[in-house]
Amino acid sequence: MTTHRIDKDSLAEFSAGLFEAVGVPVRDAEHAAQTLVEADLRGIYSHGTVRLQPGYLEALTAGTTNPTPNITAIRESPSHALLDGDAGLGQIVSRVAMEKAIEMARSSAIGVVAVQKSTHFGAAAYWPMMAAEQGFIGFACSDGPGINTAPYGGAEPAQGNLPLSWAVPAGEEFPILLDMATGVAAFGKIAMARLRNEPIPLGWAIDAKGRDTTDAHKAVTVLPAGGPKGYGLGVILDSLTGTLSGGLPSIVKLKDGSPDGLQDASSHFFLAINVEMFIPIDEFRETVDRHIQLIREIRPRDGFDRVYLPGEIEWRTKEKRLAEGIPFRPEEIEVLAQMGRDNGVQPAWSGE
Repeated sequence: MTTHRIDKDSLAEFSAGLFEAVGVPVRDAEHAAQTLVEADLRGIYSHGTVRLQPGYLEALTAGTTNPTPNITAIRESPSHALLDGDAGLGQIVSRVAMEKAIEMARSSAIGVVAVQKSTHFGAAAYWPMMAAEQGFIGFACSDGPGINTAPYGGAEPAQGNLPLSWAVPAGEEFPILLDMATGVAAFGKIAMARLRNEPIPLGWAIDAKGRDTTDAHKAVTVLPAGGPKGYGLGVILDSLTGTLSGGLPSIVKLKDGSPDGLQDASSHFFLAINVEMFIPIDEFRETVDRHIQLIREIRPRDGFDRVYLPGEIEWRTKEKRLAEGIPFRPEEIEVLAQMGRDNGVQPAWSGE
């Protein structure tokens, strides 16, 4: 399989240039680009530059995403806030929200921030890692945009494929990083399968008639992970994001409409926990390291090389790609190149 490797700095510069070309201020453009490149570094192409940036650029150009949002606090206390994202890029709104949660947690043990009127915030793992990098436990989850996941036993969608992520700081080991959605697979993976003309595994999705399908082009609805467990977790996340923020749960917006007309708006929820308010951070890190090491030593079942911690494979993928570059297939390189042509930004690696 032919691949082209791009170093992270070149990709980030190109990605930021695309955001700037559609009106995003330089600092915000650089940050949004960093979140997308981070997903590519971790091997999460479904939330990287090829998969997400074209849609982001279209929304910014069309005016449905605000390149210069006025992010304001609707309600606030020493340990919580509810923010209005003003339809800004989810990555920009989320940076403000998580930074606020971390600052509140410094003095209040926890910081909790809910957000309404935002847009898609990319890979969920980026946001709790902001907290973990400072020695805090972090959590993030989001709803929408879009409703593409069936309830358990249902043949049509009732909620988004809602993401959640926890990050736990460690010492010598990689942080524990759980990043998952309530569906069997992210719909972005189905989109990538469409781009690559590849089948999807049976059990990932159903077609318009509610039948199982392996054809990515016919897949319209993702099935819940773990059946009733994934579905139930999705209902709770919809309540934590949409309901608590005032942005409404997915199916309510679908059936009743959004009172502000923002049918495709996203709501988020962020949490930062100050470990030092409970136990000394060094003691916490040592225990997390020991926890990781003991799990890694568990005897593997037949067919497995060893036991991995949540996020460990992605950390090791990132290490490799930082050294060797991020591999892209020809059709993915063409997506990047087309964005460049459309927006007058030349990829440094293409020679165009």
